[in-house]
Amino acid sequence: MSDKVHEMKNAADNVADKAKSAVDTVANKADGAKDAAKGLVEKVQERAKSVTDSVVNTAEKATEKTGEWIGDAAETVETAVSDGYRSAEHEIEQFGKDVTKIVRKYPLTAVAIGLGLGMLLGRATNSRA
Repeated sequence: MSDKVHEMKNAADNVADKAKSAVDTVANKADGAKDAAKGLVEKVQERAKSVTDSVVNTAEKATEKTGEWIGDAAETVETAVSDGYRSAEHEIEQFGKDVTKIVRKYPLTAVAIGLGLGMLLGRATNSRA
């Protein structure tokens, strides 16, 4: 009977060795999976940082460009207003010269028109109406 006990003990030892070997294999695979996952997480973090840096850089460039566009637009508006003012000033000056020529050419008519306009304005502003 001692042989049977010895055989059973050897069989139990053999099963235990195989179980230990299987556990070691699973542990090694788990460690490999853990390392692979860690590497993947690091790659994702690097990529996310790269994308974030790119977005920040693009936003900074867009802000800079927008400032330039606003400056250009302001300069264009300023130039247009200045040109418009000069043109209006010239037109008013020319109108004044034309009126002066007409008054010099027809002085009595100009005085009569002035008196007539004065009377009309006087009646329009007279509170006794």
